[in-house]
Amino acid sequence: MSLFRHTGSFLVSRPATIERNKLTTGSFLLRHFNAPTLTVAYVTIALAEFLSLAIAALVAIGYHVAADPRLQVGKFTIAAAIFVGASEVAISVASSQFRLIQQPTPNRYLGMGFASVVSAFVLLAALLFIGGVPTMYSPNILLLQMLLCCTAVLVFRLVAYERFKSAAARGLIHGRRVVLIGRQKHFEDYARQLRFSGAGIQIICRQIPPRDADGQICTTVDSIASTLVEECRALQADDVVLLADEARQHELSRITASFMEIPAAVYAVPRRNLGWWAQAHLAEVAGVVAIGLSRPPMSPLGLAVKRGFDIVAAILGLIILSPLMLLISIAIKLDSRGPILFTQTRHGYNNQPIRVIKFRSMRTAPDAAFLQATKGDPRITRLGRLLRVTSVDELPQLMNVLRGDMSIVGPRPHAISHNAMFVSHIKLFSRRHNVKPGLTGWAQVNGFRGETDTIDKMIRRIECDLYYVDNWSLWFDLQIILLTLFSKKTYTNAG
Repeated sequence: MSLFRHTGSFLVSRPATIERNKLTTGSFLLRHFNAPTLTVAYVTIALAEFLSLAIAALVAIGYHVAADPRLQVGKFTIAAAIFVGASEVAISVASSQFRLIQQPTPNRYLGMGFASVVSAFVLLAALLFIGGVPTMYSPNILLLQMLLCCTAVLVFRLVAYERFKSAAARGLIHGRRVVLIGRQKHFEDYARQLRFSGAGIQIICRQIPPRDADGQICTTVDSIASTLVEECRALQADDVVLLADEARQHELSRITASFMEIPAAVYAVPRRNLGWWAQAHLAEVAGVVAIGLSRPPMSPLGLAVKRGFDIVAAILGLIILSPLMLLISIAIKLDSRGPILFTQTRHGYNNQPIRVIKFRSMRTAPDAAFLQATKGDPRITRLGRLLRVTSVDELPQLMNVLRGDMSIVGPRPHAISHNAMFVSHIKLFSRRHNVKPGLTGWAQVNGFRGETDTIDKMIRRIECDLYYVDNWSLWFDLQIILLTLFSKKTYTNAG
């Protein structure tokens, strides 16, 4: 996967003798001997992962030996444990999984690790079947080994991901050296996107026009090109990104041709509307090559997986929580006059209006003029305050999930009049509706819930929502659900 896939760059040239997307080389390693490169980090992580899996496989054998002393641990047992660890790491290396540790979220990194462990055990089971299963290798031992190894790889990769991000942020790991070339005012937006796209990236900015060795500003196209090439050569750049001025195509083509003299990948980015090009990619439409500027956040398979998960989770939730919901219903009737449930029209998928159900927590009429609840709001009932703090007033929305209006995880639905207050002030505000709204979301588990009485508060919430839209996966959903249940930050600003 290219480092610049999600930053709207178009490849102009790549090094003739360097494999595409190869993150480091021997010279890069020597150049930064004082800090590990990505290659060193990947090798270290792979070796540690191998050891953790081999130990987990041996622990499973040890458990069975302790339970049945008649079992003998021989060389074959140790060889099988080593085989499991080595096979999983080999599969991970072959599918470039360790590079996924640079992604903004660990979801794919964790998911593919889990799949690699299962694949390794399928291979081990096949070899045992073909070669004859030893007496000590019962199906129970094999299943326990697989369970422990799956747990080990998920825990190890989550810890490795956090440590890698931390080390990269502190400059302890050197990744690709990226040189941005363009006007000063255009650097920051693109540099921010690059930093978000991968850990350990070193970004160096060079302004056009540059200064030559005598400190004089270069004035001709040839002097600009030669000076920039020499600077990038001295910096030993891995990637060169030209923030291109479309009105000066002739100069751009000559500068680009000069950069083909250095062993670096060269990319061009239209300098205008950098945010607009952020999701650009090459695509084919009816046999015609085109530049895709946006794509649906989920594939048809992803939509099916998410919907299937929502149906199962909603049914189980309604069954398990039905006694609690019944008690809450009785308590609401005893606490204050009015209906048990409150419904309100809100924006759903693709900005379509949906009727959202909640336990009534306020003294108000359905679809009354919108006024967002505030801390200490006198409209909130005594019981309603407890319901809102614990978020159990949202439980009836499991019915919304079951009928397809909502999802378990997604951006929280806002009242239509609430959205109208911000849609003209926040760029891409409605893009949060490219997925179904959810009972909980990435913004909520990061503490951005409750009152949004300023545009800055709403911007922070929308940033989290758009991050979720761009990075959805089933693993990400499960992570958000766990954080919703166990993270204190989730209940920040509740009420």
